[in-house]
Parts: sequence; C-alpha cells; structure tokens
Amino acid sequence: MPHNEDTSPEPASEYLAHPRQPEVHTILAWNPDKYFDQADAYIQEHVLTDDFSLVHSDRINLTPKEQRALCASIYGSGNKVKNGAIHLWVVRDNDPVYQWAPATSCKQVLNIRMKRHKEKLRTLLGGSPSAYQTIHTSYNTHEALCVLRPLALKHLSPRIQFSSFRELFQRLEEDPHLQYVVQRSYHELANSPAWFAGRKDVDVLVSDYYHFKALTGARGHGRSMRDIDNGHRIQNQIVIGGNKINFDVRFVGDNYVDSRWEHDMLGRSVTTTVGDVTCHIPMHDDELYSLLYHVLVQKPDPAHSKHRPKLRALMGVDTLPPVSELWKLLKQFMDSSGYSFKRPRDRGVGFRVK
Repeated sequence: MPHNEDTSPEPASEYLAHPRQPEVHTILAWNPDKYFDQADAYIQEHVLTDDFSLVHSDRINLTPKEQRALCASIYGSGNKVKNGAIHLWVVRDNDPVYQWAPATSCKQVLNIRMKRHKEKLRTLLGGSPSAYQTIHTSYNTHEALCVLRPLALKHLSPRIQFSSFRELFQRLEEDPHLQYVVQRSYHELANSPAWFAGRKDVDVLVSDYYHFKALTGARGHGRSMRDIDNGHRIQNQIVIGGNKINFDVRFVGDNYVDSRWEHDMLGRSVTTTVGDVTCHIPMHDDELYSLLYHVLVQKPDPAHSKHRPKLRALMGVDTLPPVSELWKLLKQFMDSSGYSFKRPRDRGVGFRVK
C-alpha cells in the first residue's frame, strides 16, 4: 500500500560508483611503543603504494586532558591512549571509492579502501579486524576531522571556499557525477551570503552526500552526523563569501521523502536563474507536491505555514483549499506516482500522516 510507513535501511545506490575528489584521512596507533614499527612498515609497503600519499607522520605526546578530548571527539567518551602518546599518519587517498558496507556499529556508506586497510592493520597488529585497541582510521573526511581538530591539525585537511553562491553552483554544474536540486526557497539565492549567515538554511537534495561534501567543502559538527555510524544529522556548513552558510543536505535513501521520488526528482530537474545564480530546481509538479508534503507531513501547523503563499502561486489560486482538501491532493499524487510516505531518518524532521 502506498501510504504504509517504510523505515527500511538505505539501499546500495548506483549514484556511488564514479570518480571522486582526493581526500584526507587519518590512521592512528593508540600504543606507538608497541605498534609503530609494524604499522609504519605496512603503511609504507601497502597504503602508500595503493594510490595514497603521505601528508604527515608524527608521534604526539598528550596530557591526560588532551587524551580525553581526542577520544571524546572520536568516540564520545573513554580513553584508548597508552603510555601518554599516539602516532598519527595523515594520508591523502587519491582515488576514493565509496560503497554501502558493514562498519563497526552499522551498515553505512564509507570509503571502502580505508576500511580494508584498517582491517588489515588491525589483523596484523592485534590478530583480528576487531582489535580496536590497536588502530583507528577514518571512513570519511568528517571522521578525519574528529582526529585532526582536537590535535590542532585541521589545516592538514584543506577546505574549499567560495566567493559567492554563483561560484558554488558553477562548481556543481561542472561536475558530471553529481545530481542536485535546490528545494523550496531557491529564490533566496539572490541574496548575499551575509544575508544567509546565522539566519537561513539552503535545502538541497543530492544524489551523493559525500561527493557533494567533497565538491563544496561542506562540514558538520557533532557525533550525530550521518558521517559517524550513519547518524541522523545532515546539516553542514559551506564557506561562501567568508560566511559559514548552513546547508541541509538531503540525499537519495534518507527517507526525507520516498527514495523513488527523490530519484525521479533529480532526474527531471529543471534549470533556473535567480539573480546571477544558475541552479537546478524541481520541475513544477515535484516542487508543488514536495512543498505540499513538507507543509502537511513534516510541519506541525499546515493552516499557518509560511509556505502558503508559495503553494498558492504554484497551484495558481488566490485562496488555498482547506487542509483536508490539500491532503486529498497530496494522496492522489502519491498514489498515482506509486510513492510511499516515509518516516525520515533525520530526527529533526516531523512525520504526521492522516
């Protein structure tokens, strides 16, 4: 039945198999006195000959407070540091490959090359891929920053910045491997980045969350990010005109709406120009019904939504029908399209179906 709630896990996606930007990762030995020689030999012989390059290698002595801060950033709590020191290798993967694969706590999209090297290192040093006390490696650039930030080394992972929204969307247009649409308030892109800073989000739907982040330098904070054990938060910041602008980065399979609808929406997007910004937006019916879905399903008070003027414009009416009639219109669209209502994985998004 098309109105049944579906909370199935994210499927493998055809969007993942494409060339990617080089990216920085971390490899960390918790007990360098015991593991450095073998780990370094493996990295030299197997990692650096696998289209990785070495950015940084150093033994780092840490106070107890610094040890706790590092482990809190990576794991949330605890302390894995032995004898007051770690050894950190920072490497650049020049040919990242992302796949839907089992990780320690869940299945998630991750850099499969880093996963394989981590498991081989842990087996070499501790006899098992689950020898957690030996080696930690990042699965994505957010996890790498969870290591680099508390060590005051985040400069080792350079961040892309943009002078304007125009430059950002030109960058997206130039990449053949990303599909995206700007949702809802795309007309606001005519404003300056300073107008957005601290007050407005940009809502985007993308075919590949990690590729979007690589292209834009988008970064998030906190342990509830999607990047850590498939967490629920997807809000990232992109630096535009010296301002950190919030982007809610929806992606195919996140249940923000039915993944089939997300797929279709990306495939039939249209191009528009707002001020000096050219970008992709949903075609008319997708814009109308996704906004109607947002107002009715994801927000608590449809009768007083700030989006009602936009709905009137999209429907070509002076007065909106009653909320009950709007529900009928939405359900007719969902039924005719074969789409289901989905409980979103982002816990900050409402879900109310009548």
